[in-house]
Amino acid sequence: MMSARLVAIAGAAFVSLGPLSMSIYTPAMPSIAEAFAVDEGAVQFTLVAYFFGFSFAQLACGPLADAFGRRIVLQLFLATYIAGSALALAATSIDGLSAARLIQGIGAAAGITVTRAIVRDLFDDERAGQVLGSVGTMLAILPAFAPGLGGLLLTVAPWPGLFVLMIAFGVFLLLLCTFCIEETNPEPDRRKAAPVQVARTYARLLGRGPIVASMSIAACSIGCIYMLSTVLAFVADADLGLSPAQFGAAMLLQSAFYTLGALLARRLLRHRSAASLVLPASLLMLAAGLLLAVNAARGFDSLAAVFLPVGLYAFAVAMATPGFTVQALRNTSKEAGAASALLGFSQLGGGFVGGLLVTLFPSPSSALGTLPLLMAAIACLSQLYVLREARSGRV
Repeated sequence: MMSARLVAIAGAAFVSLGPLSMSIYTPAMPSIAEAFAVDEGAVQFTLVAYFFGFSFAQLACGPLADAFGRRIVLQLFLATYIAGSALALAATSIDGLSAARLIQGIGAAAGITVTRAIVRDLFDDERAGQVLGSVGTMLAILPAFAPGLGGLLLTVAPWPGLFVLMIAFGVFLLLLCTFCIEETNPEPDRRKAAPVQVARTYARLLGRGPIVASMSIAACSIGCIYMLSTVLAFVADADLGLSPAQFGAAMLLQSAFYTLGALLARRLLRHRSAASLVLPASLLMLAAGLLLAVNAARGFDSLAAVFLPVGLYAFAVAMATPGFTVQALRNTSKEAGAASALLGFSQLGGGFVGGLLVTLFPSPSSALGTLPLLMAAIACLSQLYVLREARSGRV
């Protein structure tokens, strides 16, 4: 059996593919708008397309991993990601770039879903929480430096160079999966991929209130981080006047806070259950959202007014992630792939819906002042429901 350390390190690499492909790209969004002579909404749609592919593909790759095995599904989706990255590199229009980002998102979907299913296959709740905490710690490393790396790359190369890096990372992950990952699904069953069976499995999981509530927390925490990627570059450009390189450097603050939150969660998990961290973290998200709302009303006039509350939100998300993951996957050993897919879908779905809602606001700054607060409030209410169900013995 693979060691917990190998699972944590390889899992962090696979899970990081989705966030990395998004965060390394965000500093280039104003440049892409200029290159294709389109407005910011058209460029934001390339991220929305990515979210769409990333979120909905997880609903397919989870049952496929239950039906055919974790490893082969991960390999196939990684190959799709590499193909999408190559198409993005060759794109000659914003529509072509959006289509390529959609394919990229589909290919990146298996990283999160399959990794969580592997952890569920190998470990019990307590150990799974610890491994997922380690994944969260290491996951912070690559996405932490991706915006800064993207911004720096733009100072020496045009934006298509970002997709060269994505292709290289995709190839690395495909090799890692092929040579280092064992199959962990003990009973692959092709019947689990039948559409009727998939629908029944999802209906059964969605009939369990605590799972739905944990999905809601995921949508409003990690989903909010994804949503922020569609708006922060434009707030930094229009309100703060930052260059792409400066924006990439500023994003390191968010990433540093996320890293600190993951490290603290890992330490606390030695003495507390993962689920016990979710409510305090959700309340901290609420405080960060409130601070963003106050600063938006006053006008974002400094780097700290934007990135300190965003960093605090990221810190809280890192704290909450192991807990809501364990809650969502509890007692789902025979359907771990499907349950993991639903959880991943909720996260990316939160980012997808948030990205669409951003376009309805009169300005990116008004969206930034409203949506994180709303999402944090939903997360708090959802965790209170989970705790109530746990006290009544229905979890």
